[in-house]
Amino acid sequence: MAFKAGMAEQYKIGEFIIDLSRNQITQDKKPQIIPPKALAVLTYLAKHQGKVISQHELLDNVWKGTVVSPNTLQRSIAQLRKALGDDGKEQTYIKTHAKQGYSLEQNVHWLTKDEHAILFQKQDPEDALLGHLKKVDHSDESEEGINKPLLKNTYILSVFTLLILILISGYYFTAQPSKPFSIGQIRALTATDGKELASIYSPDGKYIIFHRYSEEQCINDIWAKNLETQQEYKLSKNMDIYGQQRFSKDGKKIIVIRTIDCGEPITQKKCYQLMSLDFEKALNAPQEMDVILECKNSEIRRPYWMNNGNIALMQRHAEHWQLISFESNKNQSKVIHDGFVYHYDYSPNLDLLAVTSIKEDSQYYIDIIRSDGELISSNPIYLPTEIKGHRFIRPNFSPIKETLIFSTGKQLFTLSFEGQINNISIPIDEPITSPMFHPNGDRGLVIKGQYDSDIVSVSLNNNMKESIIARSNTAENSATFQPNGTSIAFESERSGDEQVG
Repeated sequence: MAFKAGMAEQYKIGEFIIDLSRNQITQDKKPQIIPPKALAVLTYLAKHQGKVISQHELLDNVWKGTVVSPNTLQRSIAQLRKALGDDGKEQTYIKTHAKQGYSLEQNVHWLTKDEHAILFQKQDPEDALLGHLKKVDHSDESEEGINKPLLKNTYILSVFTLLILILISGYYFTAQPSKPFSIGQIRALTATDGKELASIYSPDGKYIIFHRYSEEQCINDIWAKNLETQQEYKLSKNMDIYGQQRFSKDGKKIIVIRTIDCGEPITQKKCYQLMSLDFEKALNAPQEMDVILECKNSEIRRPYWMNNGNIALMQRHAEHWQLISFESNKNQSKVIHDGFVYHYDYSPNLDLLAVTSIKEDSQYYIDIIRSDGELISSNPIYLPTEIKGHRFIRPNFSPIKETLIFSTGKQLFTLSFEGQINNISIPIDEPITSPMFHPNGDRGLVIKGQYDSDIVSVSLNNNMKESIIARSNTAENSATFQPNGTSIAFESERSGDEQVG
């Protein structure tokens, strides 16, 4: 049956129901979450059921405008075969045609709205909720997004502002989990034409460490700011693609992950280096970094230096992320949390890790574990109606006892160790990130995002040379020349509100 525009987003292949709206494949009421690109491959094959589709055609249609290797497609095929119970040898569902491509061998039935309602009304309410929860948009990658090239636009430059949230109540670890946060004061720490992001406090609370991103070169360097003197220090000698940084317990060193092109790719084009920076020396002059660990066959992200001297890392394994503990002295690592790990945070004060992941029952969980991997508690998370079902959360430890905090953009929430989510009232009208708290717990850092757009004059007769004629660190838009005159009218947000200039 040919696929036509406007048809339902669900179809059947044998005993499997594929639901594109939930990114899942269901058999016997047991849903499996499938990455969107893998599901897009299956859907494209379903549209051309029985026809051999070349790798080139699949890559062109599923990864439009993106340069990827055939290995990416092969991983998606492997994910689909696993979900469909196809071991690759029998090839009951997806058949490989040597040097030609792939074909879907089973008949496809596209469900009507009535058929979909009949099938899915048999689901338990919990199953329906889980399906709604797991509709994942894998393009959303917060702080790790700095490791990916960003589109540059002459007219729109993203400005990130570091803020301090002064929390005037409920901020000690002895407070009750149900006690709400209260926002006392919000003030900006930086305001430049670049991007400041990935901010953390030093262990003594005297400095904030952050990235300053170059829009022109798509790379960043690492900076520190003394909160008392307001003096800034460039820490990294060379600009590069750096991920989130963290301090050693004594505050003398910083670790960060650097992304580079592999000289001789083995299984991937990008290689990842765990780097160490001497913080005390860098305050006097920018420093070169030392390589602690190099990964050429897998991806690593989000390093945390734990109290036992080991470094916690998220490491990609097959098609999911594991949490590992790396012992640099012995150059060895062990898995301390296996599963579909999406995010984790570490508390040096408690020596605990909070891990959010999806487990075998397709449920979203919050696990609290010790640095050696011992499980303290494991509880399912149910998102309230205020949080869209496709959103994954990135909670960080907070000063409230047994409570984490996370942001969904314009709203903050607390998450208890038991998986309970509560809303926090906060006077913010622009997107912010999840807070990173000061060591004494009375304040936190967030990144506040806004667009900084300028009015630019472009000469069409001089190789598109441009000049800025209206400039601030906020937004200027909708410029219009005065008819038969020399003035320009435009909208601006310089006062904090939209106005005409």
